[in-house]
Parts: sequence; structure tokens; C-alpha cells
Amino acid sequence: MDTARLQRIAVFAALTIGLHAAAFWLLARGTPKPPAPRGEPVSFDLSTWAQSLPALESRPEVKRPQAPQPAASSAPKPSSERPAPARQAGPSPMAGAPVGTATAPSTDTGRAPDARPNTGAQQGVDASALLAKRMLLHTQVLAGPIEAPQPVAEGRQTFTHDGKTWQIESESNAPDGGRRNRFAESSEGRFGERGLVPERYGEKRGTRGERATHFQWPKGVLSFSARTDQLPLPEGVQDRLSVRWQIGLILQTRPELQREGAQFTVPVASTTELMDWRFTVVGREQITVGNQTVSAWRLQRAADAERVFDQQVSVWLAPSLGWAPVKLRLAGAQGRVVEVVATEVELAEAPAR
Repeated sequence: MDTARLQRIAVFAALTIGLHAAAFWLLARGTPKPPAPRGEPVSFDLSTWAQSLPALESRPEVKRPQAPQPAASSAPKPSSERPAPARQAGPSPMAGAPVGTATAPSTDTGRAPDARPNTGAQQGVDASALLAKRMLLHTQVLAGPIEAPQPVAEGRQTFTHDGKTWQIESESNAPDGGRRNRFAESSEGRFGERGLVPERYGEKRGTRGERATHFQWPKGVLSFSARTDQLPLPEGVQDRLSVRWQIGLILQTRPELQREGAQFTVPVASTTELMDWRFTVVGREQITVGNQTVSAWRLQRAADAERVFDQQVSVWLAPSLGWAPVKLRLAGAQGRVVEVVATEVELAEAPAR
């Protein structure tokens, strides 16, 4: 084979390779790149479902603590405790304004005046005798449109007491989410003249560390791990977990409230603030608990229209099951809800009825 022919073959091969490379380049340039692969979809994120809940959360706007401002000359000052937090614009306490910000503390104790007479159970009644020594609720969490919420997680709630002190544990887990989809609450305290007296409330969402609220009764203040200032501690205050059992004690010991339209107020602490929750007794409804149907009192706390992320809270209490909170519903905007429904209730050493 002569040299000229070899040169022609080499040139032809080079042109062929070049044309193929150009074609591949043009195809690659003209073909849209597929989107970057995403992680495995999670059907439901329990680390945010209870923005409230709940052992329930309303996603309040949390402001970072600011340096204390000089008090106005007309504002009363406490003599022994820290200055009261600055007042914030918002609805009236009955509509859910932060407790301790709408009313100045008294000048002799540093605590907010008690504007909620008899907010708890009837005084003088042994509340511990009205509750089972141990109450275990197996629960299912549902979420979605109010017409047809779908199961997204399972959980359990445990209430125990020894006649003097009590403890509540609540936990929910989505089956495919691991620790990320875990929401847990805890509350502990003692019995007082008007029912439950919480001393500590804790909340854990997903892998985030626990946030706690401390009820410092000897000092008369409420402190938070998530903020540096303190709030006056009102009588009858509950946390977002204990309130579900306290309202059952209120109805048991104050039968005048066992009627449609009855109302009462309970101050409720979260991990960042203190609110007045105004409950309305809606009436009695039939609720399915596992394979049985029970009659339950439905109580409702309306959402505050001035708080963007606030939610309506409904609780169903079943007298035949030790006044257990057999259903909880958080209703937000656009008709979407989160429900915690008991599928089984176990009572140990329940009081005779």
C-alpha cells in the first residue's frame, strides 16, 4: 500500500472521529439535563406536624430577647422579682394574648394579678382520686384535608401518678422517618388544690435537642430554655400536654360546665410563651376508639385570627374511659387538620364510677 493511500485513510478516519465527536457534543448541548436526584421522599414529617401541638404547637412568632428598656414612669414596678416583659400589641387575654404581657405585675410580689378566678378544678377535691393510677393510650396520627385525613404515624401516651405526683409521656413516630419523624412531649408535676400543678414540660422534635419549660412555683415565675427572660406564673397554669388531662378534672369537679356552650379559660405554657386558652364546651359526640364507640365531651379552643399560624384546638374526653383525651384535632388554614386518635385505652386502678 502506497504512502499517499495511507495518508488518505488516516485523514478520512480523523474526519469521521471528529464528526462523531461534534455530533455527540451537539446532542449533549441540546438535551436538557435531568434534575439532580432528590432524597427518598418522606410521607410525613413529625418534626413539624405539631407546630403547637401535642402535645400540640401554634407556631408562634418568637422574638429574640432584647435588652431591657427603661420602664415608663406610669408603669408599676415589682419590688423583688425581675421587671415584667414589655407589653406587646395583640388581642385581649381572653382571645389568647400572652399572659403576663397584658397585665402589669403587682407591686408586692412581682407576679401578675390573678384575673382568672377558679381556672382549675373545684377547690378542696382530691383530684388524684378521680384519675386512674395508670392510663395508656395507643394512638394513631392522621393528617390531611378535614374531610379525609390519612394515617401518617402511630404513638402512645402514658399518664401515671402515685397520689401526690404525676407524669405524662407522649410520643409519635412515622414508620418510615426514623428519628427525624419523631415528636415527643413530657410533663411532670404534683397535685394541688385545683388539680394538676406542672413543674416541668419538655418537647423534642426530630433530632433537635429538647426544649423545656420550668414552672418555678416558689419564685412565682415561668422560665424557658428557649428564651432568657421570665414570665409571672399565674394560678392554674398548664402546659400543652397536661392541659388535656386538667380539662377533664375541671369538667368532673365543676358539673355546671357539663353543658353545651359553657366556657372557661386555662393559661397554657408552651416552650416559648404563655397563653390564655378559652375553651367552649361543644357538646357530647360519639367517638370510635378501636372496636368500640364511646360518648365523649368535645371542647374547642378557637384560633386567634390575629396570629397567622394559630390553630383551632379540639379535644374529646371520654368519661367511660377515665376521662381520657381520646381525640385531639388541630385545624389550620385551608381546611387541613392533624388528629391524634386513641385506638385503645388501658386503665389500671381506675376509680369506681
